Amino acid sequence: MKKIKIYLMKKGEGKFFIKTVYLILVIVSINLFIFQYISLNKRQNEIVNKIDIKIAAENILNQIVSSDECLAYKENIEVQGNQVNQVTHKTLDLKKILEFETKFSDFEPNCTKNYGYGYYVIIEKYNFTRQDKEREDMPPFNGKDVVLVLDATKSMEEGNKFNAQKEAAKNFIDCASEENRLGIVVIKSCNDIEVFEDKGKNLVKISGNKDKLKYYIDMSSTSGWTDIKNSLKKAFEILQKSDKPERYKMILLLTDGCESCGDCSNLGGFVGSKCPYYSNYCLSCPKGKNICDEIPNDDKIHVFTVGLFTTGCKREEIYGGEQLKCISEKTKGKYYLATSTGRLASIFCQLGHGATEAKDKTEIWSIGPKEHSLDESLKSTFSFSLPVSIRYNETYTQSGKITIYIFDGELERLATIINQACNLESLEDEISLSYKAYLKEENKLKKICMQIKDKEICKALTCSKKIDLKDLNPGTYKLKTISSEGYLKVIV
Repeated sequence: MKKIKIYLMKKGEGKFFIKTVYLILVIVSINLFIFQYISLNKRQNEIVNKIDIKIAAENILNQIVSSDECLAYKENIEVQGNQVNQVTHKTLDLKKILEFETKFSDFEPNCTKNYGYGYYVIIEKYNFTRQDKEREDMPPFNGKDVVLVLDATKSMEEGNKFNAQKEAAKNFIDCASEENRLGIVVIKSCNDIEVFEDKGKNLVKISGNKDKLKYYIDMSSTSGWTDIKNSLKKAFEILQKSDKPERYKMILLLTDGCESCGDCSNLGGFVGSKCPYYSNYCLSCPKGKNICDEIPNDDKIHVFTVGLFTTGCKREEIYGGEQLKCISEKTKGKYYLATSTGRLASIFCQLGHGATEAKDKTEIWSIGPKEHSLDESLKSTFSFSLPVSIRYNETYTQSGKITIYIFDGELERLATIINQACNLESLEDEISLSYKAYLKEENKLKKICMQIKDKEICKALTCSKKIDLKDLNPGTYKLKTISSEGYLKVIV
């Protein structure tokens, strides 16, 4: 039988043991608290960083699509005889896109504020075919029978509008396929409609008849009031009598006002008088009678309308725009607004040329550098998109999308410090690096680079000064810069 020895604690030893246990528990609790505190702060910092980079991405992208210094389209329009510059939000100028793609392939565009992040932008034009809504209102390239309805009323004498219309009509002839056939109707006054005719035909092939057609346009002169209803009826009759029913048929109507004959002639407010402000003036004249309802409707004939609204009373919203929109919508055509005579030629050429049946090419543009921090050197990244319109010219705008890809990392941070210091006498900042960083010059372009594992990642600098910066190994550094004319020294 084994003997069991029992050791009894001396007086005071038990208290010491309990105190030791308590002390250990307190230390563990403190460590847990510190660990939780650090983890909580880290999570909070991560949340703050994510919010900050999201806000930065939205701000940068909104600046790019809203500022005419960036990609926004800037248009000169005429308002009551004065030229006004108008910047269109989310409508991008294709010329600027192409310029920025070339100019800013190595660094971010300088039209936006420096947020300390790196980013690049992708712009994509949506791919449409003729069957899509965006293109189904464009006439085809070939096989058209077209009637031009031109406005030769007195109001067209204002501001060289009549001569601009003539040049635009002749431009239509030059832009159209010579295999298409063309007719011309001229609005002279109420019940006074002139119609082009050659050897008993109102529609002639453009090929071989260009000079005749242009001469007829040049010989027209201004007369009286605007008889839209009867001029369109005459244009419909010409196309309905066509001996080629398989052809696409369209009418192109240009005017600077709405109907002013028949029931509408007793309303007053014509050229030279006080501006009319009647309710729905150009749809209901007299009230309750919609002039658009009296326009012929043939599923095979589409009416494209151009409203030339430039000065004074001839503003789109009160003198013609609604009526022309109504006519085009009813006949499945399209309405164009011309706020200056300079826009007419391009509108007419666009419609004369028409759309081809082939698919548009997919077009994608990239602005800004693609290289950025990787692995441990990258803190966070974010992408954000906006729908945009891409303005090709005065008459053609295509839908698309712009996306920003933004990066918050050590390489971007270091490049930002150097670029900022370039414009200041001195600067102090702190940075932590996970990989070796060094300065490099390539094709006269200064770059700050990192050797991340087996890959060299570089970011171009906008600073053109001579930069004195020694290689930086992984670690945390307090940087101080001294800048003078043509020279920047970075002290570690």
